[in-house]
Amino acid sequence: MAKYTTDVVASCIFAIDAQSFVKENPEIREMGKRIMNFNFIAQLDAEEFFIRIMRDAIRYRKENNINRTDYLDHLLQLQDRKQITDIDIAGHGVSFFADGFETSSMLLTYCLYDLATNPDVQEALRAEIRTVRQNNEGGLSYENLMEMILLEEVVCESLRMHPIISVMAKRCTADTTLVGPKDRKIVVKKGTTVTLPYYSINFDPTYYEDPYRYNPERFSPANGGSKAYRERGVYFPFSDGPRMCLGMRFAQAQVKRAIVEIIENFRVTVNRKTKEPFEMDSELFMLFPKGIGTCGFIGLVYFFLCWNFDYWERFGIKGPKPKLLYGNLPYLLTKRRHMVYNYDQIYNDFKDEPVVGYFSIRTPQLMVRDPDLIKEVLCNNFQSFSDNDFSDAIDEKSDPLMARNPFTSSGEKWKKRRAEITPAFTNNRIKALVHLMDEVCERMTKHVKDHVDMGNGAATLDAKELTNKYTTDVVASCIFAINGESFVKENSEIRQMGKRIMNFNFVVQFALLVIAFCPTLKRFYKFTFIPKATQEFFIRIMRDAIRFRRDNKINRTDYLDHLLQLQDRKQITDIDMAGHGVSFFLDGVETSSFVLTYCLYDLATNSDVQQALRREIRAVKPTKEHPISYENLMEMPLLEQIICESLRMHPIISVLRKRCTADTTLVGRKDHSIPIKKGTMVVLPYYSINFDPTYYEDPYRYNPERFSPANGGSKAYRERGVYFPFGDGPRMCLGMRFAQTQVKRAIVEIIESFQIRVSRKTKEPFEMDPSQFILIPNGSIWLDYEPIP
Repeated sequence: MAKYTTDVVASCIFAIDAQSFVKENPEIREMGKRIMNFNFIAQLDAEEFFIRIMRDAIRYRKENNINRTDYLDHLLQLQDRKQITDIDIAGHGVSFFADGFETSSMLLTYCLYDLATNPDVQEALRAEIRTVRQNNEGGLSYENLMEMILLEEVVCESLRMHPIISVMAKRCTADTTLVGPKDRKIVVKKGTTVTLPYYSINFDPTYYEDPYRYNPERFSPANGGSKAYRERGVYFPFSDGPRMCLGMRFAQAQVKRAIVEIIENFRVTVNRKTKEPFEMDSELFMLFPKGIGTCGFIGLVYFFLCWNFDYWERFGIKGPKPKLLYGNLPYLLTKRRHMVYNYDQIYNDFKDEPVVGYFSIRTPQLMVRDPDLIKEVLCNNFQSFSDNDFSDAIDEKSDPLMARNPFTSSGEKWKKRRAEITPAFTNNRIKALVHLMDEVCERMTKHVKDHVDMGNGAATLDAKELTNKYTTDVVASCIFAINGESFVKENSEIRQMGKRIMNFNFVVQFALLVIAFCPTLKRFYKFTFIPKATQEFFIRIMRDAIRFRRDNKINRTDYLDHLLQLQDRKQITDIDMAGHGVSFFLDGVETSSFVLTYCLYDLATNSDVQQALRREIRAVKPTKEHPISYENLMEMPLLEQIICESLRMHPIISVLRKRCTADTTLVGRKDHSIPIKKGTMVVLPYYSINFDPTYYEDPYRYNPERFSPANGGSKAYRERGVYFPFGDGPRMCLGMRFAQTQVKRAIVEIIESFQIRVSRKTKEPFEMDPSQFILIPNGSIWLDYEPIP
């Protein structure tokens, strides 16, 4: 119970997720215990802790202009009006915490115990809850909680039968005289401690009939409710008069909300571990029995995991029923298969819905299925969905290079970085890089020929490894003006560092998991995707490249040249330049090598298309010695169709994730309004759309012809909102043209020089590797390369 009340109170005061249900000893809970232990030394540490987190909460809320109607908001308004200090605010916060943390958890524990020992009352309460739910279309408001008659009676009776304190002590502040029965005068001197025997009164048959029997009915409206006993002076669980507990309504609300959640979803019984009859723990100031605490614990865990499972129902959005612990994405936890299969099932199970509400563990997320709404998210209503996933999960302190990537940037930082990089990807600049790709292609061809087995006349190679070597060397040349040596060294340094950058599959999936459990964690903890040693390596080689080029006055139209001009114009730092370099490296190495791998696989499994492409290449390039230009690459229609079809059949990611940055409403078919709250993760099911026969005829058949100019090319599908391999709208991938160019140049080189076939080492059909964030099959893709004379 303490875990529940800790998390509720921490959220309301400090606007943080206390993580009581995911950490055995979260710091805020431990500090809360120290406050309640009344130990002087322990309390000093606790005081410093609460002052610190209150200051952090104030700073975060003011810097980010957050409006949230909670206790902290009230304190900030109070600070503005009366100039109270941060320590004053922390004091108010601790007061709220102390009142709402321990006492409420004890009350909740006793309420659940009483319901567990009185199944008839438990069933009656369950019936009341269901009636209220039905009358409010599944919703449950504060007003509903306060108007539930039996629930009120249950709480009142547990407060009577299980008082939290034995007596209430008051100090006389001035000499006075009390007048008792028969006008008897009782003189009370200043300084005298007056005790009010609350526990004993609660069990006095003079005031309560059969006081040791659990009977919520005694507090029924017909019997005058709790008011009748309060007016007689025999019921004061929250005290009475001017010093009555200010947090009474909050305590009642959080206790009632928890009871409703648990009783609605669980049948609670007393566990054998509970020691009965109760013996109060003599070490505690409050009245709490030894050995209790197992009753309802599972219910509290359940409450944490699924209290919000009715979220989409409240908005009238259909979706699959979530399961405890998994939500609707079980493979996120189990890793039995890749998560793409979870997303695909959700997509296909709700074919007639424009959007589907589902849960990632316990966090509501929205899948947008309708292509018109996808265009709305990516383009027309971009301002409401301007952030990508992880935009708020890293910063320049936690990950200085990744945080400078436009993909992970947000707001003004994203605009600034995008503006800095965009001029680097003009047609003229990419055109100037083709001769660098030519050099790497020569090294790649030599590498393949060196591995030809004289026995069968072919080289059997892991296509992913080969293409990764190619893209690493191309990008290393274009960014850092160095030879990556990937084809001559098995473990060249830049390739090893590149692998470390891309080896964030675990970090990405761990981040997804943690954020699904505790979305607010991103406010206080930032992830690191690029290891420190790798960061230092890329900063070093960027500085070396800058120094070498400036010292030797080298002019070379490449990406580094653009960064140097940018540094001269805007005085960006070497770390800014390294950040841009790593962004280019991330976009140009790993994803391009996956696309190239899949293109080669599709050509290997479709020999007729491979032959047709070879003819197209020879028409443009009559001899192997004949150069091929950027214009040639861009004007080869079959080559373009092949890449488009491979991008469709083998998407690199299962979904595109966008975070809603402002409350908005999407309007679906028949003017159906779909409200989306700020912070909601919106998922665009790219993989599933690619295989939807509604949009692609015979979608599982490889058919580059569907992207032919006669059919409108890829533009026809983009305009319908069903083809977005590089994203769309303002956040469309900046490196798209560069990626397409290097992929096309490599395909031309390999198909011109080799006949390719699928090796027996390739495991078919593909099963995506669940340990990878990107979609790549288990066992990789092995191809045989037979040289063409």
